[in-house]
Amino acid sequence: MDIQTRTDFTRALMTRDRKSVARNREVKKLVFDEDSFDQLFMLLFHHQASLVTRSAEAVDKISKQNPGYLIPHKQQIFAMLKSGDYHALKSLLAKLSVRIIWDAEELDEVWRILVYWTMNPNENKNIRVNALQALFDLAQKDDALQVSFEDLAETLKFQHAPSLEARLKKLKILA
Repeated sequence: MDIQTRTDFTRALMTRDRKSVARNREVKKLVFDEDSFDQLFMLLFHHQASLVTRSAEAVDKISKQNPGYLIPHKQQIFAMLKSGDYHALKSLLAKLSVRIIWDAEELDEVWRILVYWTMNPNENKNIRVNALQALFDLAQKDDALQVSFEDLAETLKFQHAPSLEARLKKLKILA
């Protein structure tokens, strides 16, 4: 990673007096190609938690517009999904999982992980909701997953988790 670029990202992400939106705009200006995105992505592995969190926000926003930037990071994302070491990034990983083209074996594992996160009542509600949304989005791309998602949605009706019920209503799964 170029020292100047790393410094620019760190400065933009760590400034305390800025709102998240302004910070993300500044970071977006620094990401102008895949190489600069790669440098931002590497900050997800930084030792400082607040920098990781802010980097994750920026990676989410930028990859939403440019999902192709995630291609070189597919295996890293897959490894992070499978690892328990990235708890703080689970919401991001759920979102990113939809923007990647998985082979059948990988997709099966990603699906199982996201189902586990969704169904786990001990999991943070934001993680559960983002995992549920990711499952819905993945199911829209695959008929076999659509059936699995419908079964999951039916099961979730009995968990009485307000955040999940609200998301299912938003997805028009619950009346």
